Amino acid sequence: MAHAPPRPLRVGAEDAVDDGVVLAAEAGAVAAEVQLFGGGGEGGLLVANQRKDVLATNALARALMAPMFDDPGNQNNLARFTFFSPASRSFYPDWEQGANSIVASLRTAAGRHPHDKNLTDLIGELVTRSNTFRLRWAAHDVRFHRSGTKCIHHPEVGDLEFTFEGLELPDQPGWMMFTYTAAAGSPTEERGLTPFGRSGGCVSRPVARGSGQ
Repeated sequence: MAHAPPRPLRVGAEDAVDDGVVLAAEAGAVAAEVQLFGGGGEGGLLVANQRKDVLATNALARALMAPMFDDPGNQNNLARFTFFSPASRSFYPDWEQGANSIVASLRTAAGRHPHDKNLTDLIGELVTRSNTFRLRWAAHDVRFHRSGTKCIHHPEVGDLEFTFEGLELPDQPGWMMFTYTAAAGSPTEERGLTPFGRSGGCVSRPVARGSGQ
């Protein structure tokens, strides 16, 4: 089933079923976490599960990650975008480091959840379709960074640099919230934040039933 771009998060009984796809049952918890962080405040905010599916963003993160969201072939998945989409090579100036981190994160998740079929199916797809992923997977690296500096080259506003931090959501095992902030007065603050706006509500995508988050 094709994955639509993230849509405004709605929490209520009317969201129980959507053409055979349900919103994550924990969507209310994600919305609460986003509100706890002020919707991302002056920066971007993104929630992803252990499979690297993007579950929620604020408006800024959605705009910054447009190259991934706008291509339905990525299915809102950071790993598919990184290893399958040619656009990722120009989007991430330090593509090698980002690719290594994604593989290490997936390997860690696979070790913790060896019976998660959706996770193993994704890894199998990546191994089959991407030689660059396959070589990294064979290295058995489990080191990945939850904080640091992330550089992107956005097709509309150019080179941007953010400080990021990943926080585990204890009530949602396997989910992590990433915040992205730009230094005050930096070129990124002007080029990255001003054109897209500095705040925005939570945005969510449908999650298939039994997706193992």
